[in-house]
Amino acid sequence: MLLGMGFKASTADPCLFSRKESNGQTTFMLIYVDDILVAGFSEELINTIYKELQKHVKMKDLGQAKHYLGIEIDREKDGSFKLSQKSKIKQLIKTYKLEDSKGTLTPIETGFLSPSEETSPKLPNNNLYRKAIGSLLYIATVSRPDVSLAVNLLSRKIESPTESDWKAVKRVMRYLATTVDKSLLLQTNEEKTLMCYVDADWAGDSKDRKSTNGYVFQFAGRSIAWSSRKQTPVAMSSTEAEYVAASHAS
Repeated sequence: MLLGMGFKASTADPCLFSRKESNGQTTFMLIYVDDILVAGFSEELINTIYKELQKHVKMKDLGQAKHYLGIEIDREKDGSFKLSQKSKIKQLIKTYKLEDSKGTLTPIETGFLSPSEETSPKLPNNNLYRKAIGSLLYIATVSRPDVSLAVNLLSRKIESPTESDWKAVKRVMRYLATTVDKSLLLQTNEEKTLMCYVDADWAGDSKDRKSTNGYVFQFAGRSIAWSSRKQTPVAMSSTEAEYVAASHAS
C-alpha cells in the first residue's frame, strides 16, 4: 500500500524526487514552497526520511496526507485514493454568490463557439472574469477533467469577455456545485496498461476556423492526465485536425 505523509518546511524551490530503496520499492518526495509530501510503501521508512530532513530543515509532521495544495485526499481500504476539491468548489460558489442558483447537468452549452445573431455587451472590465477563470483552470487541471473543455473555451475570451461569456462561466460553477461530490479515483489493477484517447473537432471556432483537440491518458483504467486546447495551425480537413491532435497527445 502506498502511504502519504505531509510535512511543513521552509523552502522556496518546487522539486520532485524519487529514490529506489534497497528492497526494490520507490519512495517519492514532492516539495512545493513550504509543503512537502512523502509517499512510499513503508511508514517506518517515511518516518526515517522525516527524521533525516529534520536535521537540516525545521519541519512539522502533519501525519497522513488528507489535504495538499487545496486537494482533498480520501484513502480507501483497498489502497486506492480519491482526489477532490470540494472545499475549493464550495469556496468558489460562495465567493461569486451562487449558493442559491439553480444547478445544471452540463458545464457548457452545445455550440458555444458558434456565431450568434445577438450581440452581447462587453463587461466593463475583465478583472472578475480573469479571477474566476484562474480558479476554474486549477480545478480543471487537478481533479475535474469533465470541465476541461468548457474552461478552455472560456479562457479564450479572457481579453474581452462579454456578459454572455460571464454567464457561461457561472454555468460552469453551477455545474461544479451540482457535481461537487465527484472525485478522481486513482487505483491499480492486474492489467497495468497505459492508454490514450484523443479527438478533435474541425474548425470549431467560427472566428478563426481553428480546431480544438483533447486527450486523456489512463493507466490501469484510471485517468491520470488530460488536456483540451486550441490548435495553432488552421487544419484544412478533419483528417488533418485529427493528426494535429494525435501529435499533441504524443
